[in-house]
Order: sequence, then structure tokens, then C-alpha cells
Amino acid sequence: MGHSDESSVPFLTDLENEYTAIGKSHRSTLDNPRATKCSQKQTCFWISCIVVVTLLTNTATYLTTHQPLRNLDQVCAKHTSQTWSPILDNIDVEYETIRFNGSLFTNTIYREEPSPEVDEAWFNLGTKYKAIIIPPEDAPKAGISLDHFRVDEKDGGPGYPAIVEVMHQLHCLNLLRQGLYYNSEYYHNLGEGPFKNEEYILKAHINHCLDTVRQSLMCSADTGAHPFLWAKSGDRVHLYPDFNRDHKCKNFDDIRQFAEEHQAPWREDGQLNVQPKDGEVILPAIP
Repeated sequence: MGHSDESSVPFLTDLENEYTAIGKSHRSTLDNPRATKCSQKQTCFWISCIVVVTLLTNTATYLTTHQPLRNLDQVCAKHTSQTWSPILDNIDVEYETIRFNGSLFTNTIYREEPSPEVDEAWFNLGTKYKAIIIPPEDAPKAGISLDHFRVDEKDGGPGYPAIVEVMHQLHCLNLLRQGLYYNSEYYHNLGEGPFKNEEYILKAHINHCLDTVRQSLMCSADTGAHPFLWAKSGDRVHLYPDFNRDHKCKNFDDIRQFAEEHQAPWREDGQLNVQPKDGEVILPAIP
């Protein structure tokens, strides 16, 4: 069998034609400055696109992983809240370091013997603030259902009255203080607020507040550690826990101010002259 001419082999012929075409195209490009310039522009364009995309990606990554502390505080506050609150959207919730006064004998105004000055100090914490009004459109995300009580414009609405939780917790702590065995006589004689009620109602109120504070403390579950110090007590030396420790706390004053400024325009005692409307849910007993 005779040796075949390579040019007669289809595969080799196709490759040769392709290389020839590429060579001609390359020479054509080199011989055409305009085509060369256009190709360079396209290359620069795509390189620029890659650089821009890379910069944007890196910037986005940096912003999401290195947020300012205040933004992280907001994220933390929202993440640790079960439901939405207007406070989270209207003030910058920030965490600040505060050293607790855990001294056994160094009093603050909140520990003093009952007096008008002490009561005013507790009042100024917001223990008697009236409800704020949650707009109807925000009610679902605040965990408020259509079964809850709603007010019209004449009573500060339209919307749903709601007590800011920390204000209720402070009210409860204050009532526990007032009900202490060495304070209760003063407040019974004063006969104001919860102490106007019959004894069984007052007792139920105090027990409600006791358990509210218990649940709140267990919910927040502070994981800080109290070390011990040697301390003199008379002629003896004792080990005593160091309760004067730093804590990371929300900016309470801003939260309190929001609650104060957004109180419903009700009477000073917080009471409303209203009756259930047709169709409103009425529970068979106090929950």
C-alpha cells in the first residue's frame, strides 16, 4: 500500500487551514492599528470591571464584619428582644459599662428609710409612667393581637396601649421595697397606690411583682462572677464577696426618657373612663 499524502488526510487539512486562518487574522490585527486599539480598550474595560467588583466585595465584607460598636449594640438589642418595640426603632440602644454599688452598708437614695424624697427618686425612675400607644400597623410585630384593648384618637390612639416592660419591672421592685416589714407600716398609713386596696389584693399584687422580678432575673441570667475579698468586721476578718463589679448595661436614661415622652394623654392615675365595645374580647377572670 502506497504512502498517503498528508494533505489528503481531512483532520490534518482542517488543522492546517485553522492555523492559517489564525495567522492571517493575527497579521490583519497587527496591520490594523484601529483593531489593536479597540482590543486594548476591551481588555482595559474588563480589567476595570474585575477591580471594581473586587473592591465592592471587599468593602461589603469589611462593613458586615467590622460594624461600628453602636450598630453592634443595636443588633444585639434587637436579637435579644422577643418582639419588636418602638424603642428599638426610635432611639440608639447602646451598651455602657457601669459599676454596680453592691456595698452592704453604703446606701443610695433607693435604700433609704421611707420618705417623700425616697418616693420621688423611685418615681423618677418611671415606676408610675402611663402606657405608650402602639400604632395598629405595628401591633403584630409587637406581639399584639386583635384581642387586645385598643383606644381611639380621644384617648391617644388609634392604637394599642402597652406598658414598657422595664417600667413595670421597676414598679414591681418598688412595691417589694414598700412591702418590706420595716417599710410596710409607713405605706399602709400613707394609703396610696396599691396600699388603698384590700389586704388580699395587696398581697396578690406583691406576690405577682415578686414572681415578675424572679422571672426577669432568670431571663437575663447575668453570668458575671463575684470574687472574694478579706474585710474587717469589728475585731474579726471575714471573706466577703466583691459585689462592686462592672456590668455592660443598656442606656437606661434614654429608654426611660422615651417612655416618659410617649405616655398616653390619660389622667395622672393612668385610669381611663372606657367600657368594652361590642365584639371586644372579655376574659372570664383576671389572668
